[in-house]
Amino acid sequence: MSLNKLTDYAIQQVVTLLTSVSIQKYKHTRPESPVPEQFIVINAFSVGSGPLQKFVLNVNCHARNLSGGVIDTLKLNDMSQSVLNLIEDYNSTTMLIDFESQEIIQEASLNEHYSNLKFSLKIINS
Repeated sequence: MSLNKLTDYAIQQVVTLLTSVSIQKYKHTRPESPVPEQFIVINAFSVGSGPLQKFVLNVNCHARNLSGGVIDTLKLNDMSQSVLNLIEDYNSTTMLIDFESQEIIQEASLNEHYSNLKFSLKIINS
């Protein structure tokens, strides 16, 4: 499978894993308009070649700020924990996902913050 198709496959697998999270999910990039109050963006970047493909997988949980630009930590924490629980429970013989890190990032111009959950993902390309 080509790298582009493999990246799309990996992202789709994660979207499927997160079906029980009742928040709108987007592949690759955030929505333009209208932007929901909270949403999830999933993207992946290939960092390998050969039969074992390695990816950096980002699951970004976005939440609009409370009034006065205050971070909505409750929404960010709830979304992040839901994502972590579902991905950590994933078990497959063809794909391995390991949690790497979390970072909260402010998007002041968009009046939101997002929780960037970074994973390493490995797929056997047959």
